[in-house]
Amino acid sequence: MFKQRWAALSAKVGLIAALTFSIWLPTSAVGQVASSPVTFDISGATQRLEMITTSSRILTLDQKSPRLLVNNPEIIRATPISPNQVQVSALRPGVTQLNVWDENQQLYTVDVVVSPDARELQMLLQSEFPDAAVRVRPLANSVYLTGYVPSPATVGSIVRMAEDYYPNVINNLTISGVQ
Repeated sequence: MFKQRWAALSAKVGLIAALTFSIWLPTSAVGQVASSPVTFDISGATQRLEMITTSSRILTLDQKSPRLLVNNPEIIRATPISPNQVQVSALRPGVTQLNVWDENQQLYTVDVVVSPDARELQMLLQSEFPDAAVRVRPLANSVYLTGYVPSPATVGSIVRMAEDYYPNVINNLTISGVQ
């Protein structure tokens, strides 16, 4: 009886711990990078990490990592925070590599892809135009808008709002309903 209760309690605690320590960013809804956990375990020789500008991740290696190298420090900054952890901060959009060596001189390469952040624009459009279904996809120097809107007037308003965030707006919005 005690073992059954202990097993049930352990399962619940494990689920709560998994939910607590697996913090996800709601970025899949804005059409950007798929949701990413705050921590990232370096487990293979080559891996890919997707981030959004102004976000950060904690990279963890099983062993101590006495040496690291960022190939393009204008895109990311890597700061050791413990003998086996590195905090990576996304500074601007682009692609670079982070090389991390462990105590045995084993090299681990993380390809880091940093995308622009369109979450604020996406949330603004959702709150101001609840009848519209707009997807915001940030590009290097512009934004790509797709989806459906209820009226032509809505298209103009959405494009003007997007121009506040991006110098170029690529409008691929469709007006729903009878034309």
